[in-house]
Amino acid sequence: MPAQIGYYDTLKSVAGKIFTYLASITIAGTDGKTITVTQDTSLDEAVAMSSKATQTAQANYFSSSTIVGWAASPTGSIFYKKIGKTVFVDFYITGTSNNTATSFTVPYQSRATGSDRTLFRAVNNSGAPVMAYGYIDPSTALVVLTSDLAVSAWTASGTKVIIGSIRYDVD
Repeated sequence: MPAQIGYYDTLKSVAGKIFTYLASITIAGTDGKTITVTQDTSLDEAVAMSSKATQTAQANYFSSSTIVGWAASPTGSIFYKKIGKTVFVDFYITGTSNNTATSFTVPYQSRATGSDRTLFRAVNNSGAPVMAYGYIDPSTALVVLTSDLAVSAWTASGTKVIIGSIRYDVD
């Protein structure tokens, strides 16, 4: 914290010269959120404004996602939160399997290079829960999920459940 206070004091000293000409300064983050400070803004107030500007609730993308691998109406949730250039996704989908492939779309396309991977919990054909493997390839908004760590296909019948999370970067 002392380094932050020193940095803030230096910033405020420089900003003090600016406040001679301006009543306030508005700072915009890379996420498009802004905070406005004046010469009377304290460090605690600036930190509080900053945290309020960057906090947003997770949104449920389940009803907008293209979900493959389940019969008619699977149930569950696909919550996501984008912070800067990183997207965090928590997913839970359950229902009757009707396909040997399993995937769902997310709201943001992944970065153009690299691939992000995840381990998650899966139930295939009403069997016992196992760890499984999933990924999102570069420049896609498609999360692909396998039925186990051996990257096996799913059974197109019985109960299918996926529970997990994935973090990926965007350009």
